[in-house]
Amino acid sequence: ESDGKILEQLHSQVDQVTSELLLGNSADEILLLPPHSVLKTSSGKIRRTACRELYEQGEIDSSHRSIGLQLFRVAVTSILPQLKKFFLSLQQRSRENLFALWAWITFFILAPVSWITVVALPQCSWRRGFIGKVIQLFSLMTAIPLRVYGTQNLPSDKTAIFVCNHASYLDGIILMATLPDSFSFVAKKELENNFIARVFLQRIGTIFVERFDIQRGASDAELLLEQVKKGHSLVIFPEGTFTRISGLRPFRMGAFTTSVETNTPIIPVTLRGTRAILGAATWYPRHAAISINIGQPIYPHDSGWNEAIRLRDKARVEILKHYNEPDLAQ
Repeated sequence: ESDGKILEQLHSQVDQVTSELLLGNSADEILLLPPHSVLKTSSGKIRRTACRELYEQGEIDSSHRSIGLQLFRVAVTSILPQLKKFFLSLQQRSRENLFALWAWITFFILAPVSWITVVALPQCSWRRGFIGKVIQLFSLMTAIPLRVYGTQNLPSDKTAIFVCNHASYLDGIILMATLPDSFSFVAKKELENNFIARVFLQRIGTIFVERFDIQRGASDAELLLEQVKKGHSLVIFPEGTFTRISGLRPFRMGAFTTSVETNTPIIPVTLRGTRAILGAATWYPRHAAISINIGQPIYPHDSGWNEAIRLRDKARVEILKHYNEPDLAQ
């Protein structure tokens, strides 16, 4: 009986508290205030005394902003990130334009001097050595990093056929600053139609061929074979050309059949960054790093077409290993 009375009293008290809450008797007044109106300490505790003083002075909601002002603040808050993004993009574009301008200024300063010097120097090794120094100077003046890996794979006294991916007009001159002096470039015959290019390329020992596919050009095949037999290393771009489409194009077989017929090792070379700086169908240079990876020699172990295909496939795998572009032959 005593327990029942206690429970009855508890229920009565709960009903009383509930009715006071529902009737709003637990608070004198309820205010809807904008954010940050309630004062807090640095640790996040409510400053009750300070809030009460503001309330009694009628200033607790004095910071309340009008609807129009709040809408303006929301609009500014949403626009500011877009303006920041726009100005950052404008700043980036300005830097790109300045680099492109400076790169062309540097080129037009160095190119005529280089052409005249290459034509005038009596020995091919001197010409190539000079071009290598010019490329290093250009890299320094334009702050383009030029890194070379695998130089221990370069043959010291042995003829080799270097096969390299082709992505830019810069590829040939970059290789001149990297590879040994005793090599000959293999270039497409169309370049002979340009006087400036023809004289320059001839002075650095370039061989012009009608096509890179030796199976379709017997005279070109004989020319390359003669160069290798004389002890001249060759630098060949087995893709034959380059396009705006990124990726490693199918290889033509000329370099690999020459390797098999002369028992000369293939050395795969991977160029990265030249397409980003100056790709096909554009004359707007961009800043990027250049890296050259020289792979280990791949020696022919047999004769015939199948061995040439093996060399091609192995060289392709090695180049793709260091090339950050897709395989377009698949």
